[in-house]
Amino acid sequence: MTAAATAGYASAASYGELLASAVARDTELAALAIAEERAEIAYLRAVSARDAARFELAIDGIEAGGAGSAANVSARPKARVTMPRGVSIGVEAPVAYDEDGFCARAILNASVPIRRGPDETVTDAAIAERAWIRARWARESRRLAVEKELAMALKGLASAEASLQEAIRAEAKARRSMEEAIAIDGASPGGTVLLGLERELRVKASERRAAESSRSSRRESLATLTGLLAPVSVDGLEIPAVDLDASLPSPESVPSARFAAESARIAAIDYAEAGRRATLAAIADASIGDAPGVVSGAASEGGSSLGAGLALECDDMEARAGLGYRFGTGPTIGGSVTWKPRPRGERSLIERDRELVLDQARAEETKELDAAARAIVELEYRRRELKRNMLDLADDLRFAAEQRRVNETWLDAGIVSDTDYAEVLAFEEGAKALDTEAALDRVIWNIDRLLLSGSFPPD
Repeated sequence: MTAAATAGYASAASYGELLASAVARDTELAALAIAEERAEIAYLRAVSARDAARFELAIDGIEAGGAGSAANVSARPKARVTMPRGVSIGVEAPVAYDEDGFCARAILNASVPIRRGPDETVTDAAIAERAWIRARWARESRRLAVEKELAMALKGLASAEASLQEAIRAEAKARRSMEEAIAIDGASPGGTVLLGLERELRVKASERRAAESSRSSRRESLATLTGLLAPVSVDGLEIPAVDLDASLPSPESVPSARFAAESARIAAIDYAEAGRRATLAAIADASIGDAPGVVSGAASEGGSSLGAGLALECDDMEARAGLGYRFGTGPTIGGSVTWKPRPRGERSLIERDRELVLDQARAEETKELDAAARAIVELEYRRRELKRNMLDLADDLRFAAEQRRVNETWLDAGIVSDTDYAEVLAFEEGAKALDTEAALDRVIWNIDRLLLSGSFPPD
């Protein structure tokens, strides 16, 4: 079998077409795109909960009845708006209609925080943002992972091609040895020398067939990955050029380290929010008008009034104190205290656990930074090896091309046999396959660099 007959088929698609087909067939990408969109929605909702005003409308105390021919109807509509960071304004308007006619009352109350307490929405928004960034990174890095799978599959095919060409050379050498034994040494058919050479030729032919089978298997795997029905190979395939002098990322910019740093930041936010154990707010209220006793709560709140005070809330206590003035009655003073003691020692345990969560996040950040630094060092080592390999392979390709040209001339002159020339062609094809394999190694290195730096090519 000649080298031309065993050379790989020229690829029916370019590298870009192979990649586009592999990406289009990857089912995980579609799932990750959905996850990314859902994470974005969750983040926008968390930001809205943190920053947007919240409105509440309600109608309480709806009652209807009658006594004799008189009808009684009452209701207590109310509205409240709560601004970010706790500013709250509410309005109530108890109304009633009975035998004495229509009556209404307006109540206004407001609360302005002096010292803000813990706000879970701050931490929730930071967590949601991190989840969204992670989801985007997962989708974009998956596309690079698909390209890496393709490059690995092409590299495997190039390696199989190189092994096949080496097997062809070995078979050609064995055939030449047997031909020389007959033509020069006069080995006779059936003799021990010729039988031994024939056995060696059969072994090499079997190895060549196994190499052909291995290459076919690689082709099928590549076809499965890309969805192309036609056989594909690295022959004539233009591999994207890679700049081996491209800058490497800093440890802090590596995604795993960035995510660990973000987790530490969120843990610090959560720790700070948890440390805001007390909420102190200034409160004010005013009411005007009277409502008959049928209106729920109106009997005790009759008459116009003004009031102001303070409200304190913490883990185990709530307290309120205020001064007021009721028109027609005079000044008032009031307050309330609620105590909800925790089990003995629980607070110190909770505080210690919060500290440990923060320490753990910071330790994880340090660990990821160390791992990122090691990965960058390994990437730099691979770069030096790839550069050195490029020079060696370029020299091998020049030598192989020169050998082919010389032996082609000698073949025309009858100085070398077809077997000799087949070995030279196999040597050149093997050198080309190794050069393609090295080019794909550079592509894989660049993909690893992009994954490490968190930089992604456009879709």
